[in-house]
Amino acid sequence: MTSRTSRALEFTLSHPPAERLKDEGLDLPPDHALLLTLSRTEKLVPGTACLVTLRQGLPAREGPLGLEKNYAFAFETFGPFRFEGLVEPKRSPQTRPLPASAPSASSSPLSPAHPLPPDEPLQFKFTNQVYYKEFVSRVEFDPPVEIPAYYSEWEYSSNVLYLSLPLEPETSYTVRLS
Repeated sequence: MTSRTSRALEFTLSHPPAERLKDEGLDLPPDHALLLTLSRTEKLVPGTACLVTLRQGLPAREGPLGLEKNYAFAFETFGPFRFEGLVEPKRSPQTRPLPASAPSASSSPLSPAHPLPPDEPLQFKFTNQVYYKEFVSRVEFDPPVEIPAYYSEWEYSSNVLYLSLPLEPETSYTVRLS
């Protein structure tokens, strides 16, 4: 049984600056775009699915016409952030994370109990999305491993990050995340 609660949230409507449209790859004049901004009078609950519905007839800021029909979109708030572990390379239909050394661990040794092939990418799993660029600036290996420079330029994010690294066979590494 699931319970649903709905409540009204405050939003503001404005025209975004031309720079923001350009950054998002939109070739529109600002007066042809509208930006819907949530007014944060209270915190949203972490890990909650939210559905925003703009109702038919919503009055326009300029002109007499309102919204032609209902428009809805959904998003989910981030949950608590943590590193879940390394994911084993796919050898079977089920992929499971390798456990971190402790529930709140910020360092995870790659122990002989879970040998990983040095030619396979390491898959770091998190509860929320992480940008590659940010991640590689905060990861260290012992013994040291040179992380290819292109990772620090990537703007892509995911909750599972794949790093192809020049790892040596028969070598134990410790990974530290700061």
